Amino acid sequence: MANILVIDDEPSILESLNMFLTEKGHKISTALTGARGLELFSEQLFQVVIMDIRLPDANGLDILRIMIKEQKSSKIKEYGIRQAGSKG
Repeated sequence: MANILVIDDEPSILESLNMFLTEKGHKISTALTGARGLELFSEQLFQVVIMDIRLPDANGLDILRIMIKEQKSSKIKEYGIRQAGSKG
């Protein structure tokens, strides 16, 4: 299955996603800050990154741009942004 990085400053969201995705057979790494997420991203190869846009130490879009520049053998091809409560 996939190696997934989840970056969010809400521990309950990290815990919920970790439980759900682990039950589906994925390997999950979590980070409460953008800085820690970047550390993990530089140490491992992730197939999927799930990230909050609003982090306490950084803007998630800025973190995404850094990840795109620093990506190793995997390629970030596309991403979607959905605000909580938005439709579609």
